[in-house]
Amino acid sequence: MENIVYSNEFRSAAAVSTVLSVVLLGGCSTLIHPLAIDWEHGARRGTVVQVYDTSRPALPLPACLARLSATDLALHRYAEIDYRHVRHLYREVGELPAGMNAMPGDAVEFLPKNCENGTLSTVVRVLPGAPS
Repeated sequence: MENIVYSNEFRSAAAVSTVLSVVLLGGCSTLIHPLAIDWEHGARRGTVVQVYDTSRPALPLPACLARLSATDLALHRYAEIDYRHVRHLYREVGELPAGMNAMPGDAVEFLPKNCENGTLSTVVRVLPGAPS
């Protein structure tokens, strides 16, 4: 029977490989977000891209907002939201509830609809410190 002698370089490489594996696999656990999203009722987690309201200069409006009256646009705030589903990135528009102070970059929970068909998504809440 042969005695296998491992060199210091081999031991060092094995140790580095083990540490990297632990670090990389440990990072996967941070992908699961601790906040509960109402997935069962179609809710999604997204990121606010921009906010449309009368306090900002006129921006090119998405089709679903362009159909609204000037009164509706003046009385409500709307947000454009990016979200991922499976491997695709989607962009929807939703109304922000009264008193909700969502800003670009904020993560939100929302119920997506289809702006192109004239229906607005419903923003449920801003997620505190949540990654999108």
